[in-house]
Amino acid sequence: MEQLAALLSPIAQSPHSYEILVGIIAVTSYLLGSIPFGFILAKTFGLGDIRSIGSGNIGATNVLRTGRKWLALATLILDFGKSFMAVWLAGWIVALANANAAQAGSVAQAMNTIVANTNLLGFAAIAAILGHMFPVWLKFKGGKGVACVFGVAFSFYTPLGIYCAAIWIGVFLASQMSSAAGLTMIASFGLILYYMQPLMWIPALIIPIMVVFKHRENIIRIIKGTEHKFTLPNVIKSKPSDPA
Repeated sequence: MEQLAALLSPIAQSPHSYEILVGIIAVTSYLLGSIPFGFILAKTFGLGDIRSIGSGNIGATNVLRTGRKWLALATLILDFGKSFMAVWLAGWIVALANANAAQAGSVAQAMNTIVANTNLLGFAAIAAILGHMFPVWLKFKGGKGVACVFGVAFSFYTPLGIYCAAIWIGVFLASQMSSAAGLTMIASFGLILYYMQPLMWIPALIIPIMVVFKHRENIIRIIKGTEHKFTLPNVIKSKPSDPA
């Protein structure tokens, strides 16, 4: 803690402190988000390369298709956790840098505005989800980001996370399609986030675009009526299912 504070002290006093912190937070958040937990867990527990199973995705939904519901749950929790931690860590770094700058009596104007600090949290969220979607360790072929959006939502504002979870559950129960639930949730995430905090307009706009882009094949299947459906009995019994 004290060592990190000492490291951030000269950064906070720099006239380019904002740009430096953007870089630190972007890289840290991307690396956290790029940890491919679904891939790692599948390999660790003898399922081989999860990318060769089902949809080829590394997220919790595809892990569930292996029949290992507890492994899918672990993937969901870890993917949620890494994006939550990315935003939380960004907030902690910003607060620490601001405190150091204030102590030194040379607070950079950009770092002392609500807009700048809010944008840094938004950059952290975007970078973490980008890391999950395009992990450098897997040749930039990752997941679709739904679990990570939940982590970001809860890290931003707990009520936002609760709203998103309720929307996902409601749409999933009605449609039995994980993709439809995720797409409806992400659209709602952007609208609710902007309503709660207009300064968050960048992540409110960019994150839904990213997630929709990764779901473009699912959207086509939904329109054609060929998208795979999960039935609750199969989920509970944890039986392997077809790709989607």
